[in-house]
Order: sequence, then C-alpha cells, then structure tokens
Amino acid sequence: MVRKYQKTDYKEVESWFHKRNIPITEDYLPEHGFIAPGIAAGYLYATDANFCLFECFISDPSVPKSECHKALREIVTCLIQEAKELGFKDAFGFATSKTMIEIGYEQDFKFVEKCTTIQRVL
Repeated sequence: MVRKYQKTDYKEVESWFHKRNIPITEDYLPEHGFIAPGIAAGYLYATDANFCLFECFISDPSVPKSECHKALREIVTCLIQEAKELGFKDAFGFATSKTMIEIGYEQDFKFVEKCTTIQRVL
C-alpha cells in the first residue's frame, strides 16, 4: 500500500493541497517521501546536521478519515526507517493536526514545545 514517493506522484499530491486551499509547488517537496496512492503522503526533509524533519503530511480530503489515518501511520513508520537508513539520530515533526500528534505519540515521538511557524520569502 505505501511506497516511496516519486516525482510522477506530484500531480496527485498537488491536487490534495489544492483541495485544502494550501499553495504548493513541486520544488517544495523533498526527495525523500512516502505515498499511499490515492490516500496520503508524507516527507522527510534532510538536514546537514544529525537530525531530519518529518513534514508536509497530506491526505486526500475525499477519502474516509479511517483510511487516511491508517495510511499516515504506515507512512510515518516508513519515514522512521528511512531516517535511520540515512544515518539521522533524531527526527522532529511540527504538527497542529490532532491526528498527526496522536500518530507521533504512537511512534514514540515526545512533546518538545509549542511554537509559532514563521516564513520569509528569499
């Protein structure tokens, strides 16, 4: 069901972002990611330090939540394995979604702090 994300999956993932009124461009998504086609995707942002970031989790809003949650759990499991294989020591996730926070706790992520996300266009 879950497999590595490929650039050819972009149009499908892009449609999920647009259905949620979230702007996205292809260059925003990293090389490392996993997808449950037709359901959900998530990504690993590699850093040049000993940690990585799990981000950009998205699901098709027309798919039943139970299917999305199952797929997202599998995606997080795959991302953890990928991060280990890439040699990272820690993975951080930034979540506001109750579902993603629950999945994180199920996968032994620990609460660090609440934060505000800011961005600057370069």
